[in-house]
Amino acid sequence: MFLAGLMDWQGSLPPVAEDLIGCRTLYQGAAGIITIHKTGLEGKISGYRPLELDGISPDLLR
Repeated sequence: MFLAGLMDWQGSLPPVAEDLIGCRTLYQGAAGIITIHKTGLEGKISGYRPLELDGISPDLLR
């Protein structure tokens, strides 16, 4: 399990970390790896951007 978040972002190409600057999460929740696989969108994690760079904090256990 991991914490997943739906970002307030849209674009015609998959995002890179810099595309997410200033975005916030619309929804956060626990997810499993099968969640990535079932999206049908290449089934992979494409990168990592530290939440604290944009003032985002995990909603876990709130």
